[in-house]
Amino acid sequence: ISSNTTAKTANPLFKTLQTKSFTRNDCYLHFVILDILSRLGSLSVTEIAELISSDYAYESAESEPIDAMTIRNKLKEYAELGILKAEKSGKTLFYSLMPNSFKGLSPRTRECLDEALAYYRNVLPAGFVAHSINNTLDGPFIYRQIFFSQILDDDILLQILNAICSKRAVILTMISSKSPNTVQAAFLPLKLLSNTKTGRRYIGVYSIRKKKFSTVRIDYIKEVSLGDVDPEYDSILSDYEQRMSSSFAITVRVSERLQHVKVLLRIDEASEQYVLERIRREGRNGSIIKLAENLFQYSIEVSDTVEMIPWLRTFIGRIISIEGSENHVITQFKRDISVMMSLYSD
Repeated sequence: ISSNTTAKTANPLFKTLQTKSFTRNDCYLHFVILDILSRLGSLSVTEIAELISSDYAYESAESEPIDAMTIRNKLKEYAELGILKAEKSGKTLFYSLMPNSFKGLSPRTRECLDEALAYYRNVLPAGFVAHSINNTLDGPFIYRQIFFSQILDDDILLQILNAICSKRAVILTMISSKSPNTVQAAFLPLKLLSNTKTGRRYIGVYSIRKKKFSTVRIDYIKEVSLGDVDPEYDSILSDYEQRMSSSFAITVRVSERLQHVKVLLRIDEASEQYVLERIRREGRNGSIIKLAENLFQYSIEVSDTVEMIPWLRTFIGRIISIEGSENHVITQFKRDISVMMSLYSD
């Protein structure tokens, strides 16, 4: 599937997620229940079932009339989703529509809210939430780099973010790269990591069995089960963030020794200030200093030099020299450039 993201203001896969799984009864009960409660207010399961039976025709050659237990389960599901409010009076549970938080907003406030939702749904994690609040309007934003396919993993992401907020362990069922079977492992999820170039998203985790930090690709996760709250969560997270402070991407530092990289760049100060700004913005904890007119040195200490290579490649044509403590990585980088030059030598 390909899509020109600069020509679209909304993710076309949102509708796919909305309709991924439903039955004839789901569709029927959705509209009937909301219609009844919008007209009559708070009702019990028995009252709703009687109204459905008497006032709403449901004819299908393939289906029997809907029983009270199915209606009860649907009401319970909608209460858990926050669509309905469930209140007990004596021994009877009564259901009503949840109050609409957007009623009474001024036109200007509503306009600002619509713009915020339009931005949120395509930029921040779990943007499907914003789309669910308002899916009727196109937004004013277009994007140079956006990854529509991320929405397919948002249900998994929401469960993981819930675990992070509540400081719980999770059991992840994941695709195995070594076999066709899935594997399960217990982790403490710590932080969401997103690659703005490739669109891949990861979760920084702490393995409960191996007692070490690692990362898990979100699109490899098939199922999430919530575990118990971990009393050591804050100290583990603090350790993780300290180790990640020297990471250029997703590699967690495992030793005190850091790897050094130094790059000499020729940048036209008059016309290429945007290049300098990009280095300052994307260069992590590295430093850039001016050595002479149009001559700059970028240096950094990182956990893993290999992670820097895709970023460094974007400066080919400006790089005068490059050196570092990992000679094999630097040598391979130079060799790749030589091979590329030979391919275009004619």
